[in-house]
Amino acid sequence: MNYSLTQLEDNFFALATALVSQLQAEEHLTLNLSAERSQFTRFNQGKIRQTGLVADGDITMILQLTEREYFAEFPFTGNLEIDLPTATYHLNNLRTEIKQLPVNPYIVLCCLRYLYSI
Repeated sequence: MNYSLTQLEDNFFALATALVSQLQAEEHLTLNLSAERSQFTRFNQGKIRQTGLVADGDITMILQLTEREYFAEFPFTGNLEIDLPTATYHLNNLRTEIKQLPVNPYIVLCCLRYLYSI
């Protein structure tokens, strides 16, 4: 993930737009991005022992359909050419699996459910 923060945001929003355009009737999709970019230093007995950079990200995709809900997680690379096929694969897999789940009578539409987690 050697992209600037702006590039990562743009790639995430492009991914979200592409996935939303693939939604079928009655489908609702929620995407959550969890990512970090940080530098760390480890000390031992007052000496620097290790330094490094961490760049990591994951996307959680939640599909809701006819009172059913299912989710998938996959790594977010920040590269749309890699992330879009991966996300499309998971979306298609969720569509297949969600039909086999029992109805959840307590489900709430995703946009209302996650309104306060932003």
